[in-house]
Amino acid sequence: PVPGMFLERDQMIARVKDHVHREVPAEAIVREGRMQQMLGLLPEQFDYEAEMYAMLEEQLAGFYAPEDGTMYMAKDLEGEMSDATVFHELVHALQDQTWNLRLQTKYRPGEGDRSFSRSALAEGDATSAMLDPMLGKMGVSILDIPDDQAEKLLLSAAGGAGKRNTPPIMQRSLIAPYALGLRFVNGLRRKNGWKSVDAAWENPPTTSEQLLHPDKYAAK
Repeated sequence: PVPGMFLERDQMIARVKDHVHREVPAEAIVREGRMQQMLGLLPEQFDYEAEMYAMLEEQLAGFYAPEDGTMYMAKDLEGEMSDATVFHELVHALQDQTWNLRLQTKYRPGEGDRSFSRSALAEGDATSAMLDPMLGKMGVSILDIPDDQAEKLLLSAAGGAGKRNTPPIMQRSLIAPYALGLRFVNGLRRKNGWKSVDAAWENPPTTSEQLLHPDKYAAK
């Protein structure tokens, strides 16, 4: 059983901030923002961390916390958005119960690409499983949708969820583990169903390159 709790959005963000501050060094977040500024992707005068949390507050519908095994959802969710969030977060709970999600996605200095690949596996798995019952109402599966079209739908949903004029790089960074993970997981499912996804959890991808090129993942 997975306990659940409804929270106001400001309460959800407070919990997310507490998690990030405990798990990720503050300087790592500062470096991430500075790197994007140096590449010309963000304005020179820009509070990266504040904007990141503001964006999350608008778009975050819920999350599963491995620390206490609890699923948290925004109080204002209704209809299909509520259903989709439950489906998605319950998959994270199953991942945690089976493969120790906290250990899999733990921040490790100098291993950002590895952490991203594990996060993408988790989000791709949960998103693929979430979309099946949603699309099933129309008689199709997520595997019937071309990957490029599915990715565009995710990007469109992220871009239209909030009212803030958030820089595109931040929107794409937020959706990247879901989009790349979904493409990776759907590719596995098309080959040998959910058994292939379970096998990937036993031997996860280690780089974002392997997510983009599944043949490289297969060849290790």
